[in-house]
Amino acid sequence: MATLTVTTSDGDELSFDVSDAKTTIGRGPSNRIVIPDSSLSTRHAEITNENGAFAISDSGSTNGIKVNGAKVDSSPLNDGDHLMLGHVSGNFTISPAGSKPMPEETSIESAATSARPSAAFGKKVKEKDSKAQALLSLGIVAILVAVAGIACSMIMTA
Repeated sequence: MATLTVTTSDGDELSFDVSDAKTTIGRGPSNRIVIPDSSLSTRHAEITNENGAFAISDSGSTNGIKVNGAKVDSSPLNDGDHLMLGHVSGNFTISPAGSKPMPEETSIESAATSARPSAAFGKKVKEKDSKAQALLSLGIVAILVAVAGIACSMIMTA
């Protein structure tokens, strides 16, 4: 069995069985592996399996594919090869025959409803509440004034 394991920028590691004769990868819903990252084309790449000989080919994507750091249009795949599909990092592995099968198809869905397609892979940023920040700042100032007042009284009585 052949596996493509991709790592999202959130650090999530997802594995896909790519043992079929043809496995399409891209941002579009018609792909066998759907990764909604803005650096991937709708149909980005294809992994083929011809009697255990695996290969990857670019499907005319905008950001291309790399195998072990080299940009390629197509390339044979070997166990342990490192892939870059746009800005998505992945590793290709071949398991010995008879190994435990992987679960059925998986896809990354978190960005499907996002206004920004790359949001699924970006860092999570909390929006700042300006009222809460103002109250916090006011509280800190009040504490500092109280401490300064106590210090001044202690100096005057000494």
